[in-house]
Amino acid sequence: DRDEVILRAGVGWREGYIGRRFERGRDSQVGYTLLGGEPVIAEDQANDPRFKRSALADDHGAVSALTVMIESPDEPFGVLEALSTRRRSFSPSDVGFVQAVAELALGFMVDLSRGISRATADYQAGRKVEARMGRQLAGGTIGIIGYGSIGRYLAEVAKVLRMEVLVSDPFATVN
Repeated sequence: DRDEVILRAGVGWREGYIGRRFERGRDSQVGYTLLGGEPVIAEDQANDPRFKRSALADDHGAVSALTVMIESPDEPFGVLEALSTRRRSFSPSDVGFVQAVAELALGFMVDLSRGISRATADYQAGRKVEARMGRQLAGGTIGIIGYGSIGRYLAEVAKVLRMEVLVSDPFATVN
């Protein structure tokens, strides 16, 4: 249903929230993000005049929020939301950097799974290019070393692809 979203993955959510459906409503930050197609930053979500605070944010004591649409060719694939229980600002540079690095990593994964760079190098060197099917990322497994903002974003994107996510970071707590 287009008026609902499913919380597919996350870090810091209370038990029982992952997998639940939530109304997104056009007046929510998630709905606002989907309608606008641009990242949305709310330093004080409860008092932001653009939308109403979500029950999910209320339940977790979130104060600040950043939402980014996950695009696909035909329609939005979903929304990535980062919430903070302390008031904080997310700069456009923060948003862009995290998205760019995570998407580049995802691009490398597609390249490696499909052998794109190898086939390009073979073609440019005049060697015969082997026809390969490659491997799908969806349903596969990804190992992420380091679980800072980029690792977390990449994990979220991978989980949307229903990948099993394995994380190694001695300095982070991973749910």
